[in-house]
Amino acid sequence: MRQAGQSEWKGITIMSEINSQLALAPVHAPTAPEGQSLEEKRAAVLALDLDGAVVVATIREHLRRRSGKPWSLSGGRGTAYGWIRIHAPPARRVAPFDYMAEEDRAELGRLLGLTGPVHQQGESIPTGNDYRRVYLARAMFGEDLGFTASPYWD
Repeated sequence: MRQAGQSEWKGITIMSEINSQLALAPVHAPTAPEGQSLEEKRAAVLALDLDGAVVVATIREHLRRRSGKPWSLSGGRGTAYGWIRIHAPPARRVAPFDYMAEEDRAELGRLLGLTGPVHQQGESIPTGNDYRRVYLARAMFGEDLGFTASPYWD
């Protein structure tokens, strides 16, 4: 029997509760002190929750800490469900196609430890825990720390 304020479907109620808790809970992502060993950095990444919403919040927070700027992260919908996209916030995008500015592309590439700038539409993280670990390491420490991911699709 449904109580007042409760959704008809339990799944929706549970997701609403989880989303409201994530929105209110501060991100307690570990910081990266200088002099930390590779093993300590890898252990910090391995200790993180790989839930999509937590990964988005953690990457967003570490990119902001390291660059001093906000970054937009969004989760995919439909056929891109589970993918995460990192891009500049709307105020820093360039018209007419809503692309990232060259400076932001270069900076995001540097923050993620890539060899060059990211695509003009941002960086896409495929769904999957291996990819999430790689990008958590890149956002936190600017390198992949030896974590690897390979495509699971053909």
